Amino acid sequence: MSQLFEPATLISIAALIIAALAYVLNRKQPNENKIFEEKIRSYHDIIKVLNQSLNDIFATIEEYAENKEKAGDRLAVYADIMHGAIDEAYFAVEDVITNNSLTLPDEVGEKLTYFLRLLDKEEYLEKYNSPKSLKSFDTKTNNEFNKIIDAMRVDLEFEQLNKGLKNRLRGSKALRLLKIED
Repeated sequence: MSQLFEPATLISIAALIIAALAYVLNRKQPNENKIFEEKIRSYHDIIKVLNQSLNDIFATIEEYAENKEKAGDRLAVYADIMHGAIDEAYFAVEDVITNNSLTLPDEVGEKLTYFLRLLDKEEYLEKYNSPKSLKSFDTKTNNEFNKIIDAMRVDLEFEQLNKGLKNRLRGSKALRLLKIED
């Protein structure tokens, strides 16, 4: 019975318990890391497509405003071509959201759905043909775009990750103290 409480036995039991706890706590880590990587990739794809689509929509509206007088009697055909270009940009956003929906949390998905509804305007060329109305639409879409990015950053806990990274790059306080004393 005295062997049961020997220091070596107690240390072995403690090491076994610690190893078992470490295993239980860390067994999900590879999956969590993979999910994080997929979210980063998804968010990167979404931001890229949103940005490109907005640029395409605004370029199309501006091109139409500049050239509608030149179109003359072919204005309806020209407008249809311009609406087609806007539809392509809209569908690109819709596709990237659908393709990445598995990794999107509800908060980000809701913001993207609202953004998609904001872009779902059938009368772009007629509604936003003045600089004032186009600027208003630009401001509104940029604000919503920024809300999407903020929701993504919150989901990824970017601020907390940034703090951890900065601390790791600087080293721990103990290491810094040791370096100063050397």
